[in-house]
Amino acid sequence: MKKLYILLSLVYILNFTTYAEESILGGKGDTIYPILDTSVQMMSEKVEIKVDKGIAHVESEFVLKNTGKKEKNRVGIPACGIGDKIQEVNSQLHDFKVEIDGKKVSNPLKKGVEKEGYGPNWYMWEMSFDEEEMKRIKNTYWMHLSSDGIGGEVIEYVLKNGGGWNKAIKYGKITMEFESDFDPENFEILDYEKYKKNKKVEVKVMPEEKKVIWEFYNLEPDFNIALYSKDVIRNEKKDLLEVSLSPSDKELWQIQNLGKKAYENYTKGNYDDSWANMDQIEKYKESQEDQISKYAIRMIHWLDYYRAMILLEKGEYEKSAYYFKTNGVFEEKNLYQLSMLYKKSGNIDDYIQMLKCIVKGKRDRQVIKVWAEQELKQLPVEIKEKYGIIHQNNKEEKSDEKIEREEKESKKEKFSYRAFILFNTGIVILLGVVYWNIKKK
Repeated sequence: MKKLYILLSLVYILNFTTYAEESILGGKGDTIYPILDTSVQMMSEKVEIKVDKGIAHVESEFVLKNTGKKEKNRVGIPACGIGDKIQEVNSQLHDFKVEIDGKKVSNPLKKGVEKEGYGPNWYMWEMSFDEEEMKRIKNTYWMHLSSDGIGGEVIEYVLKNGGGWNKAIKYGKITMEFESDFDPENFEILDYEKYKKNKKVEVKVMPEEKKVIWEFYNLEPDFNIALYSKDVIRNEKKDLLEVSLSPSDKELWQIQNLGKKAYENYTKGNYDDSWANMDQIEKYKESQEDQISKYAIRMIHWLDYYRAMILLEKGEYEKSAYYFKTNGVFEEKNLYQLSMLYKKSGNIDDYIQMLKCIVKGKRDRQVIKVWAEQELKQLPVEIKEKYGIIHQNNKEEKSDEKIEREEKESKKEKFSYRAFILFNTGIVILLGVVYWNIKKK
């Protein structure tokens, strides 16, 4: 059965998503698992994934315990592409290192292992366990992230392969940490519906620390952990500032140049100069040439985000909120920034209203909804009572089993034995009359 499970897991790993033409098929972090059936249980799994500029550095630590008789086994994870082709290089795990109880394992890469029925290229090593023996395995490696060709990236960790060990994983913690600015609106949890209602799994969003954490207990995983990241502001910057324009297109080139100066001055903290650059673009909105006026309006719309950030830094909260709203009016964005602005300014009414708006919106897989639910849950009791959100957050979501049980109980309540007896007595009498008439004839 375990062999079948591992075979199915391999099919999943090798069945990569097809991306757009400009996309990159990156690597996936992975849980180690046994090649043969085993009595060894995974006691804990701790994984830290640090993401920066399309690269993820992974450090994982596993604690294993033998719950049966003495055994030997092979343990490993797929190495994916190992060839010279770009796609293979991007999908592989780089600089892979293994330690068992602090001792390094030499040459874990096994090529062409498919001859033994295990799959293509693997990082694999031998392990032996005495009865009740515990061992600690540490893996480190880095990998390219997958991208979709439209500015989105996928960070993925294959958790379900942990189901290859004996029994459930006792405890696990998967942390994704980001070097760049972290806005929960830019992230979506893939396949979240598979474990959203699982009480053994908890997702924590920590914007101040730029982290998303998955923590679980006594879990036999049937899902993987993945985030889809797409920074709208950054992508608009590429479209507006990094597209080459000729100086011969005088007005367009001037608008772009002013946009570049405004952004550069903002990043350097020269807020007054940045604001002046933005003001200079305003005059181009009145151009009689449609192409120029539209380009200017688009540039101003994008720069409204940085106007909001400048005013937020200066403590001018009302004006900052105005520009966050004008920048996000078409895409319904900047909800996180507005929430934190209201919280920072002490505007509790608008802060609570914004959190409720996020939770009620159609954002089931978005990290910002998880964050908003988390914020509401952590509010002081007196605040919850004032805004009537205690009942809302304490309301338990019914499981399928609970709903089915209630439906059965409801049917029992509606069921009447008296009606049942009378109905069936009537049928018996009717059949008797019919039978008597037939016999009589």
